[in-house]
Amino acid sequence: PIMPLFHLFLLAAVQALGGNIKWKCPACKVGVAVAGNLPLEALSGLIRDIAVPVCEYINGTGECDPNTEEGKFACEDLCKGIVRTEEPVLIEILSAKNYTNTGKCAAFGICPPMTTDNPPVPPAKIKSNLSDFSGENKWPNWPDNGGKLVGTFISFTDFHLQRDYQEGSETDCGQPICCRSEDGPGIEGQKAAHYGDHNCDTPRSVLLSMINQMQSITPKPDFIINTGDDPAHDVWNQTPELNSLAIQEVAEEIMGFISDRPYSHCFGNHESEPVNQYRGPGGDQYLYNHMADANSNWLSNDSQNTLRYGGFFQSRLAPKLRALVFHSTMWEGADWYFAANGTDFVGQFSWARDVLQQARERGEKVYVL
Repeated sequence: PIMPLFHLFLLAAVQALGGNIKWKCPACKVGVAVAGNLPLEALSGLIRDIAVPVCEYINGTGECDPNTEEGKFACEDLCKGIVRTEEPVLIEILSAKNYTNTGKCAAFGICPPMTTDNPPVPPAKIKSNLSDFSGENKWPNWPDNGGKLVGTFISFTDFHLQRDYQEGSETDCGQPICCRSEDGPGIEGQKAAHYGDHNCDTPRSVLLSMINQMQSITPKPDFIINTGDDPAHDVWNQTPELNSLAIQEVAEEIMGFISDRPYSHCFGNHESEPVNQYRGPGGDQYLYNHMADANSNWLSNDSQNTLRYGGFFQSRLAPKLRALVFHSTMWEGADWYFAANGTDFVGQFSWARDVLQQARERGEKVYVL
């Protein structure tokens, strides 16, 4: 929500200067040049003083409703929370010297995107060795270990586990998701049910029910794929620690019940905090390391190496089948670090090309996730 607010603020400034919308990109570049030279404390205060009241005035760009049981608190809480989480990233982008002013305004959605139809492909900064199986789990269903493959697998995505889901709580709280103890008991017709509510994210009861269904499938599938977005949508209340716990809980619950099958997991846009924002190597290590730790019992050392570096990795799903797991959310326009740069600044494409070449030489098939 900060970016739309920042966009609106700059457009309002353009209107005040004569209303010629074609000047919005040049005006933005002047604005970020000035903002980038402000002391961080002054810049932080300026953002809060502008963003929070404007956010409340426009009801969080439509994401909150003050006309519910929560009243004005619904928007106050959301706006203050989202500014708290996104403000450090906005300040980092504004004050960074390695982005151009045009790139910064592209990240804000005001100047044209920095990407092109034929973007450069930087060289890989890290490589994988598909012949290195050290640390890899010995899966009992693989023929080499006396098992038998059946040719099926389980795939799920966007689980959005709501760890604070409270059965019986209010479902109409005026915020993107409700059903929390802080929302209080629900009135008749607005009580959070055991298996969830459309105004809330997924409760743990659904996770356990899903796992129970997985266990009942016969014959047992060969492997499990989770394509990300384990944390809930309460992006204004999140911290790196809470998001990491959601990732860990989903992985531990699944592998606690289905520990004899490979499990491959990639990042969605909600694993990061703030949502969508991935800095890449050196900036997201808390998340990459946590993911590697949560999967260390079955991922090879090589897989963990690239995962800890940049959030991408390859792993075997079967003896002749491999997963190539991109950290693709690092390339979406909502990631301001990517939008300000516009290139594959981590070198994933070159890494992936090398992995695919090795897989071809080894006679392996590859699922690209």
